[in-house]
Amino acid sequence: MFRYSLIAAGALFVCADATAQNNGPQAAKITGPVKDAGVYHMATGTWTRNSSATANIGPMVVYNNDANTGYFGLYADNETWIDNGRLPSTSSPAPVGTSTDYNINGIQTAYCSSNATGSFDINASFWNMHGGNCADPTNGGTTAPDVLVTLTGMPGGSATGTTGCWMVTVDLAGGGEFCLQADGDGVYDGLIDIDGFGVGFNMSSTAGGNAGPFLNGDPNVYPFGDGTDFQNPGVPGTGLDTHDLFWLDEGTQSYQGCYWFGGYPANPYASFWWQLSADGDCGGGPTCGNQVSCTSNANSSGGVGDLSFPGSCVVADNNFSITASSVPNNAGLFIYSNGSINIPFGDGRLCVNGSAGVMRLYPLTFASGNTVTKTFDLTNPPSSAGQVTAGSTFYYQHWHRDPGFGSAQFNLTNAHEMLFG
Repeated sequence: MFRYSLIAAGALFVCADATAQNNGPQAAKITGPVKDAGVYHMATGTWTRNSSATANIGPMVVYNNDANTGYFGLYADNETWIDNGRLPSTSSPAPVGTSTDYNINGIQTAYCSSNATGSFDINASFWNMHGGNCADPTNGGTTAPDVLVTLTGMPGGSATGTTGCWMVTVDLAGGGEFCLQADGDGVYDGLIDIDGFGVGFNMSSTAGGNAGPFLNGDPNVYPFGDGTDFQNPGVPGTGLDTHDLFWLDEGTQSYQGCYWFGGYPANPYASFWWQLSADGDCGGGPTCGNQVSCTSNANSSGGVGDLSFPGSCVVADNNFSITASSVPNNAGLFIYSNGSINIPFGDGRLCVNGSAGVMRLYPLTFASGNTVTKTFDLTNPPSSAGQVTAGSTFYYQHWHRDPGFGSAQFNLTNAHEMLFG
């Protein structure tokens, strides 16, 4: 597979004729403000920009590549830039997924454009299997995407020739939802050519000016897979198994091929801003997932304690476990409630307290290696107010002793909101 470096204004087309010049994409610095366009509702073609706008999206984030490099790609007309990533299945190594497929009901992307607002469309294309490292999922233009999502009348500049940079969230509810296979075919194979999905970015026009997707991915700072329901939800992340390469497909096929921007970390990572949300599996399975609801303060372990949920959030499974990580090797206690607050408490923040009060999952636990896990029998809550049912939401946190660190000598982890299915 040829690879083309784009670190110069006239990037060299690496092939048998090494003197041939490539007019392909380059990276440009984002210099102006990045605006949040709000939520675009596919079913109605309308926008909303209030706190309830994302009510139909998620609750799970299954793919997240929102770690921005500060650059966008200079896209040309008639091109499709095809990125790759991976959705983890239940047979995946860490992070482990919750299903063999996911019903995608929300998309987020970001771009710059010198088109006037409303004068152009964005096409997002998806392949369940991307193929090998920087492969061509179109197979020379003969294989159509499994899914094509067309976003009409997108925001751009205040006038043609004026560049505007935007983040757009798309609500697919009402018939636009689609299914993506986890690990390409529902099972983790450990093979790069079948475990990952492909996602393409295309603009209907560039108005002859600067336009293209944000260049995202910074795995040295924001790890692969972070910011999803499967690994450190609520934080910036680099898309799981996305590569520092992308496939450029263009109509004339005169310069299509595999591109990068000179190699990370000296140059921008060659991946694009995509975040995918889902409401469960494609068979209509239970909807469940978690996200960070409140952040606490650092403890003596050197970091801020956080939670993960290695078991199942499906109530019928009754296999629910909670892990606290980056906590002191000392006594602690998992707590939860049906409401959320955010107040100083000890050397951290208390983030759980609702009408049910704060419920404690006794007995005390003792962390080892700065981590501790507890399995919670969903059929035996500490009180009737803490009974977990399908569709219920609770907030979880871990309290721990921390002698010799801070004035109060105890702290708490971040809190997570958990929706049970």
